[in-house]
Amino acid sequence: MADEIDQNQEIVALKHENRSLFVKMKELEAIFNEKLEVKGKTIEKLKQKLEERDGTVRFYSGVFEAMEREAESLKQKLKDVSQWKKKVDLLSTVKNRLAKIHIKELQSEVSELKNKLEIQGNKIPESVIDENEQVGGSPGVKAC
Repeated sequence: MADEIDQNQEIVALKHENRSLFVKMKELEAIFNEKLEVKGKTIEKLKQKLEERDGTVRFYSGVFEAMEREAESLKQKLKDVSQWKKKVDLLSTVKNRLAKIHIKELQSEVSELKNKLEIQGNKIPESVIDENEQVGGSPGVKAC
């Protein structure tokens, strides 16, 4: 009988220990669930931040792409302006060269006209002299 009492006491002790472990398990489960809930909320907040940042990244990515397109457009415009400037410079150079050629031609014409004028200037007095001699006047006197 003593063995039965010892066994009953051991059974009671084991049942008590079982209840204690069960209560402890419930407490740990409640703590775990609370921590799990906190982690879940933290994960949700992080997901929300990630979505916000992702939206921000998409926005700035779009802005960046627009700026790249604008930069390419400006590069093309600069290239076009540069080509236009080269054409204007070339036309200016051609115009200046043509002006120089025209000036040389005019100078040549002026020189020819001066030569002709000098030749005619020299011939006029001789012809005037010849006319005076034919009229009968003296070389230094003009006929009236």
